[in-house]
Amino acid sequence: MDWARGIDTAAHGASAPAQRARPKTPLSRPTTAAYDRDRDLPRLTSLWPAELADRTRQGRARLVGRLRRALREERQRGLAGHWTYDLARHAQLLAAYRAEIVELARIIAECSALGSAENK
Repeated sequence: MDWARGIDTAAHGASAPAQRARPKTPLSRPTTAAYDRDRDLPRLTSLWPAELADRTRQGRARLVGRLRRALREERQRGLAGHWTYDLARHAQLLAAYRAEIVELARIIAECSALGSAENK
């Protein structure tokens, strides 16, 4: 009898390790596809509505800086073993940071393409 789990392993005909549930899907990195800026950012960092609506190059650069600082602080809490560390928040911050970096790079590429087209 497995007293810790309250299961009679002899009655079930299997050993305790064989009865453990295994995850059906492998663990993966957080994806940017699940990220929704309007939904996720207010929960992750304090933003004014105007900051959330600012989708310019400068606004995104400020937001990326803020997300970078929040990630650094969350990582330091995790490394220190602080009780306020939240793995789910850390993963959401990372997904938001990656998505905003991709969008900022796209905006910069568009601006540089327009600038090079005007110089010709």
